[in-house]
Amino acid sequence: MKKFLILFAATLIGMSACDFTPEESFVIYNDTELCSVVNGKILTDNNLIYEVVENEANAKLEDYDRVVIVCDIVKLNQDGSYQIKLKSISKIQTKDFLESTSLSEGEALSMDPISLQSIWFSGGYLNIGFAFYAKTGSTNPHTIDLIVQRPSEAGEKLTFYLRHNAEGENVTENNFDDYNLVGSYISFRAEEFFPANSSTEIDVKWVWYRDNGTPDSADVIEFSETGTIERKN
Repeated sequence: MKKFLILFAATLIGMSACDFTPEESFVIYNDTELCSVVNGKILTDNNLIYEVVENEANAKLEDYDRVVIVCDIVKLNQDGSYQIKLKSISKIQTKDFLESTSLSEGEALSMDPISLQSIWFSGGYLNIGFAFYAKTGSTNPHTIDLIVQRPSEAGEKLTFYLRHNAEGENVTENNFDDYNLVGSYISFRAEEFFPANSSTEIDVKWVWYRDNGTPDSADVIEFSETGTIERKN
């Protein structure tokens, strides 16, 4: 099972809708996108092609696959692609989902606390923004999984369990000062559940702290959110 090392401790980045039709001469500053790197170019989840003409991040695109970028969009090319100034780039892990039926007997669907921040489908992935408490200064990677429970009878929703394994670094009321809240994104290959041009009802479950959302609140409970995943193409 692969492990995910948190790359940055920060508030979750807000993703831009990026639905625009710019003229040939324009600048859009600090555009933030979830993207895939394909053949040396950046393909956004909105099917826009970004060509890096200035690389302030000093990044080698061949080292990246799924990413969050911050950039300035500086020019529209004749072929419909956009020239950008790349300001920052961070890797996003991609994983396959796990079937609930594949879990061994007694293996928990929910483990250590994790907070679901956002969930949506784009770029061929089910993308999840999340946060949890990590030990300050630690490089110990945590494991994030998405477990799928398929409907067993008519009327049941497709259920996803967001699971977090802190790999032994567990925050408590007594050691809370040694931990910080960190956040990032992860993308799961779950395209089979979301046909093109469709709406799919889902139920997402995770465990987090009761009350004010910090370990001070002591109790950890299961949260559940029902909603609809829209896929436009």
